[in-house]
Amino acid sequence: MMKKITWAGLVLMSAACMHAQDKQSFSVARYVALYDLTPCYELTPENVLAELTTIYKAAAYEDYIAEPVSQLEHALQAAQQAMYAFGQNGIDEDNIIAALLHDIGHRYAGKNVQQMDGFGVADHDKIGAAFLAARGFSDKVVALIAGHVDAKRYRVFKDKDYHDKLTYASQQTLIRQGGPMDAKEAEAFEKKPYFEQILLIRSWEEHAKTPGAQTPPFSFFADMMMRHLQKNCSK
Repeated sequence: MMKKITWAGLVLMSAACMHAQDKQSFSVARYVALYDLTPCYELTPENVLAELTTIYKAAAYEDYIAEPVSQLEHALQAAQQAMYAFGQNGIDEDNIIAALLHDIGHRYAGKNVQQMDGFGVADHDKIGAAFLAARGFSDKVVALIAGHVDAKRYRVFKDKDYHDKLTYASQQTLIRQGGPMDAKEAEAFEKKPYFEQILLIRSWEEHAKTPGAQTPPFSFFADMMMRHLQKNCSK
């Protein structure tokens, strides 16, 4: 049986972990260049949507990092959680799209990528955000995805009991993502655009790990993403 990690153990292991979260300021241009994320096709909404459809079709057969659902199931359940909140406190289609695609960085296996010892792709939040920025997604979608790992680090800093509620896999990824924030990081995080909505992405994904849950298919979100890309892709 996999043993959960104590708070003290988390702090020590996070400090020692070789794959700890890169704490430099997030730069789309830096990540696009480092991981070669520029699209290799003509940048049109139709081509971007076709690429995403291919990526998530394959995700149906990929385990979600020691959780009891596939990567596709996790994405669809997170998007469904966002749909339930639609229209409340500024929650719009961008939030649903961000929830759907928040872990797309785990699907990337290209240039310079590092794995977190069997727990997914290191910096998947920033890689995923830059991947989508390079394909014309809005600044809001990019910010929500770029911040969702920091939201976990923030919540663990603010509430030690929250750490004990995380699944084993989520505790393991936390170690490799830099562990809890410190007070200075947390203060800076609270000043980020969409701070409250980034925390919601984290909450939605926590409730997106239910085996056999009924959700809309990926194609259900195609029109929403097409509208989004038609609005933003040519900017």
